[in-house]
Amino acid sequence: MSASRLPRESNQDSTPPAGISSTPPPQMQIYPGTEYSFMLQAVLDMQKTIGALTNAVDTLTKDVRENAIELRRVCQDIHTTKTIMKFSAWAILVLGVLHEIWHPLLDFLVSHTAK
Repeated sequence: MSASRLPRESNQDSTPPAGISSTPPPQMQIYPGTEYSFMLQAVLDMQKTIGALTNAVDTLTKDVRENAIELRRVCQDIHTTKTIMKFSAWAILVLGVLHEIWHPLLDFLVSHTAK
């Protein structure tokens, strides 16, 4: 670039004139609405959300209780089934042992009494 196109440096101070301040005035935060209606609306919305969450927690608590009752019933059914199966296994074992003991004894008695 040529020297004629460059901005000229001035010997003046870069301070603003006496009536103008160097920093802008602070901006006031303006909330929407008047008479705190915005804040009231926010509080009411939060209260509505909290109410919905409370309802959801209550529903979940009720569901957990119902599931716990159903789980107890299933556990009782499983315990009953296991008990019946154990009893049946023992009964079959006892009957098998008695059959193995009594069958030869009965055969022996029948063969000796028939003579």
